[in-house]
Amino acid sequence: MFGKPRQLETEEELYEVAVRALMRRAHSVHEMKQKLERRNDNKLLPSTYFDRNVYYTYITDSHGIKKRRDIGVDRIMWSSDYPHSGTDWPHSWDTINRDFAGAPEAEKQAILAGNAARVYHLTNGSA
Repeated sequence: MFGKPRQLETEEELYEVAVRALMRRAHSVHEMKQKLERRNDNKLLPSTYFDRNVYYTYITDSHGIKKRRDIGVDRIMWSSDYPHSGTDWPHSWDTINRDFAGAPEAEKQAILAGNAARVYHLTNGSA
């Protein structure tokens, strides 16, 4: 019924995104609609579609990286935003190393490059 929509949230404070409130409201509307129409065409809750189709980018957000598992490691993509003035370049690696201190290397690599490669169907040139 819903096809494959994709949404990419850019330059948001990851953990400050009001996703939980939005999903609570979407669930409420979904349940009310199902009761009123006495049908159940949509087997999945709105949050399921949201979780499958929404991604976030960020430039600097140490709190978001600490909460990366709550957000979904597979949904977060780092952005340098170079050459805009809102970036921390040329000190990006200092910020990255500080924010990811103690994080598993696989999660760090997913957020810094792997997720973007997957979402945008990028390869390392060997394909």
